[in-house]
Amino acid sequence: MQNPNALLTLFSIALMFGGLVWRLASIKASLEQSIDNSSDALISKITILEIKLSIYETEYEAKKEFLDYRLHGHDELIQHKFDRCWAEIKEIQNFLSKNGFIPRDRNKSIE
Repeated sequence: MQNPNALLTLFSIALMFGGLVWRLASIKASLEQSIDNSSDALISKITILEIKLSIYETEYEAKKEFLDYRLHGHDELIQHKFDRCWAEIKEIQNFLSKNGFIPRDRNKSIE
């Protein structure tokens, strides 16, 4: 009678061990599945962020180029106005010097 009892005990221990292995394997599989899902979600978020970053960089470069063109245009406009003003000043100085007026080279109030 001890044999069937021992056999039953061995069978129940083997069954518990098999159940434990099966449970651990299912936990491992669910962990791996959850890691894969979160990995896929992270990859998709990173891809979206890369796309947004490239769009932002493109917009930044376009705005920077536009600003450079505007500033260069303003520089040219200022230089043109200065050249015209300087030419008119020289013409007035020449006209006044013909009539005997001697323009000053330096501003005395600054010194």
